[in-house]
Amino acid sequence: MLFNRFHPRVQKMLMALIYGIILVFLAMIIVNGIHIAIVNAGRIMNDIPISYSFVTIAVPVGSFLMLLTTLEKMFTLVRKTPVRTAPSTKVSEGDSDPKE
Repeated sequence: MLFNRFHPRVQKMLMALIYGIILVFLAMIIVNGIHIAIVNAGRIMNDIPISYSFVTIAVPVGSFLMLLTTLEKMFTLVRKTPVRTAPSTKVSEGDSDPKE
């Protein structure tokens, strides 16, 4: 995949950009979905005597939950620091030199 060929720092910046775009999109869905739910408050469904806004509010609620998940992923991405370890030269207890 092309994304994996980038430097890890560039990958991190691209992921942050993608998460930012997702956050803006979900925020727009939440705001417009709440507006539509309010507008449809007086509309009654034909089969069931409840307001149509109960149906339309499901989209902003689901979008809010996805927004929380995206924020969690974004904070994890920001907090994640690359771990640089030197190659281990320590000999474990089970490994012994056969010459000894």
